[in-house]
Amino acid sequence: MNPVVMFRDVVRSYDGNKPVLKGVTFAMQPEEIVGLLGRNGTGKTTLIRIAMGMLFPQAGTVEVFGLSPAKSPVEVKKRVGFVAADQELPAFWTVGELIALHRRLFVKWDVALEK
Repeated sequence: MNPVVMFRDVVRSYDGNKPVLKGVTFAMQPEEIVGLLGRNGTGKTTLIRIAMGMLFPQAGTVEVFGLSPAKSPVEVKKRVGFVAADQELPAFWTVGELIALHRRLFVKWDVALEK
């Protein structure tokens, strides 16, 4: 069975090479539930942002549904729902523009639920 998400030796550092992720390796199988636990600053959000193609690992590889989030971030986002706690969208966008964006991202978008 192919994993849904796979991290292999993922490394990411901030603040002048201070490592946050050091060789993270694990896989999630279909229908498996995984929790990321740890104190603030331990890399949980960084790991998710790498899986979504919003950040890039400095070493290692990531696959989500067999795709590289670094090479195919839109394809990954079409298959995964993710809302960051600190997510901000341009304040000048209208609701219609936001809906149009999400229609393009999510091929199974239900227009009937917009109303």
